[in-house]
Amino acid sequence: PLYSADHAEDDRAELAAQRRAQQQSGHRLADGRWRGERYGPVRGVAVGTVFGAGDYQRKGRFEMSETGFHAGHVQPEWLDPSGAGCWSLVLNNDNGQSDFSSFETVAYAGAGGRNRGQNRTAAQSYDQSWDSAVNRALRANCENGRPVRVVRGPKLPGPHSTATSGGGFRYDGLYGVTKAEMVRTGPKHLQTCMFTLQRLESPCGDEAEDAKKKRGTATGTGRDAPGVRGKRSRKR
Repeated sequence: PLYSADHAEDDRAELAAQRRAQQQSGHRLADGRWRGERYGPVRGVAVGTVFGAGDYQRKGRFEMSETGFHAGHVQPEWLDPSGAGCWSLVLNNDNGQSDFSSFETVAYAGAGGRNRGQNRTAAQSYDQSWDSAVNRALRANCENGRPVRVVRGPKLPGPHSTATSGGGFRYDGLYGVTKAEMVRTGPKHLQTCMFTLQRLESPCGDEAEDAKKKRGTATGTGRDAPGVRGKRSRKR
């Protein structure tokens, strides 16, 4: 049958019902935003929470998306559409020049530098730039001090993968982007946007602002609350 106005009305009603259910469960906020559209931790999701436990593929990605913790099933970064930064980051594959050997400090390679259709696991073939939305967002985190939620998955290279602990995607807490720089990497010495992420121990971002509100001393909005300040190299 042809798609009609009645079908469109049914679709709108179904979407509205889904949103109400998501709001009732706490996965969406009253204003329609997902609960993860914030800087800092997400209420109800403790550090160490595993999404899709027991699975070594994408079940955890679907769970994170459906519950509003990290939107999208493929892209590692969840970006703030305002351009103010990156809300969360999934570490789950070899990403070129990234170094995942340390739990406390991550050297993360940016986006771009690959031919159309290639994913991040493909070798970089030309220079990256700050024109990439991903690279601009992570550089913004470095400049404004807003933290990033870091999640590790079962395909992550190195000792901090979930592959040996039951799989799934594990939320490992907040990291500050302490450095954003353009450096030459690899045998071809290509320009690569490199970011240093450092694990944070104290509340920051929206979590810090929430704590202020509880004490009755808050000013401004949680979305503007700074976390850890980093330095941005201007190497080109």
